[in-house]
Amino acid sequence: MKKILIFSFVIAWFSAFSQQENQYTQFMHTKLLFNPAFAGAREVSSVSALYRQQWLGFEGAPVSQLVSFDAPLKSKRVGLGVNLHHHTIGQVNDNYMVNLAYSYSLVRTDDVNLKFGIGATFRHYRLELTSLTTGNTTADPAQLQPNANTLNNGNIGGGLYFTFKDFYVGLSVPNIYRNQLGNGSATLNAESKPHFYGMIGGLFPISSNIDLKPGAIVKYATNAPFSADANLTFVFNKKFNLGASYRTGYSAKGESVDALMFFQVNPKFGIGAAYDYNISDLRSYQNGSFEALIRYDFSAKDKDVFTNPRFFF
Repeated sequence: MKKILIFSFVIAWFSAFSQQENQYTQFMHTKLLFNPAFAGAREVSSVSALYRQQWLGFEGAPVSQLVSFDAPLKSKRVGLGVNLHHHTIGQVNDNYMVNLAYSYSLVRTDDVNLKFGIGATFRHYRLELTSLTTGNTTADPAQLQPNANTLNNGNIGGGLYFTFKDFYVGLSVPNIYRNQLGNGSATLNAESKPHFYGMIGGLFPISSNIDLKPGAIVKYATNAPFSADANLTFVFNKKFNLGASYRTGYSAKGESVDALMFFQVNPKFGIGAAYDYNISDLRSYQNGSFEALIRYDFSAKDKDVFTNPRFFF
């Protein structure tokens, strides 16, 4: 039964009526994946790695890994970045992605930074339908496909990222073109859709050692439901972040409520984690989703870096 559900999920993932790009609960630490204009925005050279296990306890559930690097150049007007992404669904779907980003500050002062970014994406898909077991005695037409269907394509995108003191907002379309997915046959014929992202957040002091950091990201794709993540995090002593998030979904009550944690161990190294508690109809089939994150900042030399609010974005 579970493999039938996995099969349905994969087909939905490739269809024109779904969100096709990956989501992360800790999106505030993976902005480069969604917006190329973010490259260099924190004004430190930084590398991060994130692992997501979706739907714990569900056989063949999606698993994602992301490694991201970005850095400002000497002038700090130019930023460069790269994402390496891998996403699997059981033995059925394997997706590799390399994303390159370039950003330039159209306006840059002590308080204001308006960055424009462009990105290029290269993807490799592998779809293995013959490994599915449906339990039917009659062969499913999809299982009559060759053992492995592979596809390579590329895309381009763009975005804007604006910071003003303790506040940020971003708009982006990471992939503009509608790439063909599949081999043109009746069973494997779909196309990717442009996904539009908007993000907003800020840092607001409550006391000398506590800050409030709200944030949100909204996502839209043609023929797919509007989706949004909103979170509220408390920052203690500029180091320990503890918060909660809510994700909308296909049902009126939403998809999940999430717990967030991030700890800045020292000025260079930080670790984070998130747990999603599913509140949709899928909650009976799995035990939530989990993410783990590590981040290393090469240019952070001392504690004075925490005085720059962009360091938190």
